[in-house]
Amino acid sequence: MHTHTLARSVRDDLPAYSIYSDEGESSGSNAYESNSNENLRHEPNDTATNYNFSNNLTSSLSRLSFEDTSIDENLIITDENTNNWTETIINNIHNLRSLTKTGNEYSKAIDISIHFTKDVGKVNEKPTLIDPLLHEYRKGDFINGHIYITNTSDFEVPFTMFYVMFQGHFLIASKNESKPVKFKKFLEMFDFSASYNEARIDRLISENNKDELFQTISLIDPIDNAELSLAERVLKPKTTYKRFFTFKIPERLLDSECNVHNLSYHTELPPTLGILKYFQVNDEDKFKDFLFPDSSITYGLTARFIGKAYQYNEKNEKSHNSNPTLVNSDGDEFVIFTDNQVSMRILQQAPVQSTLDYNLKTLEIETMYKNLISRLKEKIEIGEEIVQSLNENHSDEAIQLAKKLDQANKNDLAKARQLYSSKHSRDVKAKYGDKIIDKCDNYEMIIPLMKKKLLHSNSNGTLKVSSPKMPIYLRYIPPPKFRLGEPIDNSTWKFDMPINLSFTSGSLLSTHKELPRFKKILCDLVVATFKSKKFDIPLQLNHNFLFKNDFKKFYNDPTTDNDSFVHIIKKPFQEMGKKYYDLFQTLGSDRFRVEASLIDDLKAMCGIEERFMKLKIDDFKINGSKDMKDLSDLNWDLNDRSNSFEQSLSLSVNVESADFKYLQSKNRGNESAYDKFCFVPSFQTCNMARMYYFDLCFQLTTNEYFHVKVPAVIEKW
Repeated sequence: MHTHTLARSVRDDLPAYSIYSDEGESSGSNAYESNSNENLRHEPNDTATNYNFSNNLTSSLSRLSFEDTSIDENLIITDENTNNWTETIINNIHNLRSLTKTGNEYSKAIDISIHFTKDVGKVNEKPTLIDPLLHEYRKGDFINGHIYITNTSDFEVPFTMFYVMFQGHFLIASKNESKPVKFKKFLEMFDFSASYNEARIDRLISENNKDELFQTISLIDPIDNAELSLAERVLKPKTTYKRFFTFKIPERLLDSECNVHNLSYHTELPPTLGILKYFQVNDEDKFKDFLFPDSSITYGLTARFIGKAYQYNEKNEKSHNSNPTLVNSDGDEFVIFTDNQVSMRILQQAPVQSTLDYNLKTLEIETMYKNLISRLKEKIEIGEEIVQSLNENHSDEAIQLAKKLDQANKNDLAKARQLYSSKHSRDVKAKYGDKIIDKCDNYEMIIPLMKKKLLHSNSNGTLKVSSPKMPIYLRYIPPPKFRLGEPIDNSTWKFDMPINLSFTSGSLLSTHKELPRFKKILCDLVVATFKSKKFDIPLQLNHNFLFKNDFKKFYNDPTTDNDSFVHIIKKPFQEMGKKYYDLFQTLGSDRFRVEASLIDDLKAMCGIEERFMKLKIDDFKINGSKDMKDLSDLNWDLNDRSNSFEQSLSLSVNVESADFKYLQSKNRGNESAYDKFCFVPSFQTCNMARMYYFDLCFQLTTNEYFHVKVPAVIEKW
């Protein structure tokens, strides 16, 4: 067979082959310095590399083949004679029936083991093995290793596809454990040299097999006598194969992961979080990380064989649920006949944000939030005017208002594109540059105090509470099993929090007896988690979405607090959602036309689910010594200039003592909070977010309570 003919044949079976061919070599194939003494011939697969290669691929791996046709909603046909049939299988891998745990003799005959190594694997060189379950990876790290595939039987085992993939998944499971409520693959990286290829691909610079590139040759690694080539799509009896893999964890996700809103914060790598439902782990590898019980963010490496059901003496099986069945053009069902998966733990790394950057980001988020509110309210106002015009039989006016609504939709689309553009941050900085200062203001809570009498109440004055607005940064500390005997840096977990109190009397003849007195102050670390099941969150959340520190009223118990995400964000959006629903019911979608993207954003904000876990901080004192349980003797200092009484409190907080509130101090044990719980770094994606803050609950001697919150951020730096 001529070289060009064979090349076309290989290219038909391997959609991504062209990235290695002379005809379309990518710039990503240049040699680079790896974390070993050996240079890889090609950049390890990362999202940026895959993105650059996309023009050379026959079609993108992230969309279904246009050659595919569906006979019905439960049947997907992929034609093996087309270039992109493998992509259809990969995109629908969660719909394939698995024989791995069914007792099928072919599946049981194949043993797959995945081994991780310190450096890039090489033929005839003994590697240094590492345990991925004892290591926390971060962006830029290399994932190296090899896979052993052994046919333990006395018969040949055929296969159609074999691939090695590094993946990241976001999952919300369903109650009946069948089809998940949401399953999103936010990261997919293939190692083409580790996966099955009819061509042998050079991995290392020391390898030079140009003349043999299209030959299916068999090589042996002298270290373990394992064969290095998967030839003819058949696993020979009593034979062990070896496939080397290398991945590089990307700096961030592709921009397409937040394609609708283009929020850069949503494309940062999220941390491993939750119970691993996709990449299974043992009970001892699970952590208390305060995520929703049905949710998880997981990373892992998968080695998987796919074949046709008849090859393993299996009959085509009709789908008994909503998952479709994948078949080829002859009607043969594709199945996973065996695979193996190893979970990995990834934590993102970021520097502590400067005050200037914090102020800039806060202003940008506020601008986008106000714009969304303005667009939603504008449509409501126009819709209500249309209803009023129709009720008053002013049809001409209603028509003009409908045209006004259409024009507003067009203007909003243009505004939204500009608002979510990559240069929006630069525009904000250019516009407000003089106003953005390298200093963070404090929260100022003004509390009116009343003197209660038998039949009425008189003003006793006002209490002003000043608290930090700049977040308190805590350094991420990994769970004990990931520390590998290395010392931890817990210096940020003990700090002093400044709280300033100022009381201005309502009477010029005030006495010290009228000064507010406190019984105690309670301090909680609040772990806030959010998720959106269906729609992408259109905004980057910050602490202003969780609390305002604006006084509304006193509470009769310390657990009640209306200064919360539900009252500040969720309920107002739900009220607007009800107005939209009423307008659609009254006018119909033909008269009340609103762009679908705006409705999706509204649905997302209405449907955000929240979970707040409060951990009581037991080691909490004033100026490092005063017990918080008896504050009645705190002294106020008179400020003659402002004619007010003041107190400057330095609250000494030891976050190591944080634990569940229902545990008494004597039952808390000697373990630190970061030994019992896993406080992952603060993050946000399109569908999930994690934030932290401190909740200070002040109790007056009148048994009235109010709350002051202080933002916190946990980062790995």
